[in-house]
Amino acid sequence: TAHLAAELLDRYHYKPIPLDDALSVKIFDNYLKALDAERLIFVQTDIDRMDGIRSRLDDAIRNESLDVPFAIFEFHAQRLSERMAYARGLLREGFDFSQREHHQAMRQREPWAKTEEDIRDLWRKGVKSEWLNLKLAGNSDKDIVRILEQRYDNTSKRISRLGNEDAFQAFMNAYTMSIEPHSSFRGPRAAEK
Repeated sequence: TAHLAAELLDRYHYKPIPLDDALSVKIFDNYLKALDAERLIFVQTDIDRMDGIRSRLDDAIRNESLDVPFAIFEFHAQRLSERMAYARGLLREGFDFSQREHHQAMRQREPWAKTEEDIRDLWRKGVKSEWLNLKLAGNSDKDIVRILEQRYDNTSKRISRLGNEDAFQAFMNAYTMSIEPHSSFRGPRAAEK
């Protein structure tokens, strides 16, 4: 399907762009953006480790072997599960609100966290912010823990339901958007919706 889509896009898209290493770099960047737009899942060492494949995604499409994009998707799901487990653990500890801290909610333009310690601090501040928002809305600490646990459990369930079709659609959307931002790929499930 990926190979056929590439041929169709190459021949019939109003803005034909060759499927080459330069496009592969754009696909890689868009794929990471789709998976971790807020830069809260991966750390810089993860990105560095994947850097060698940045210009090889065109080959994956052409050779009809999407093992690499699927592996990235699986790695993302693994990291996200780790982040959810960490967030749940923070709920048991509670938070010190006497410290003055800043939490930046929108991180699309920020650099990747350099270390695991840095990303954990970002998550700690994020969970603390969610806790504070619920507290300001009049919820008790017990209710806050219940609400956030349920929120994180729901996210974990969504992660566990992700499959090959989701990976394929995210990757193909990264590909089509790399050609032109208003083009997108819809798999069977998305087309039904």
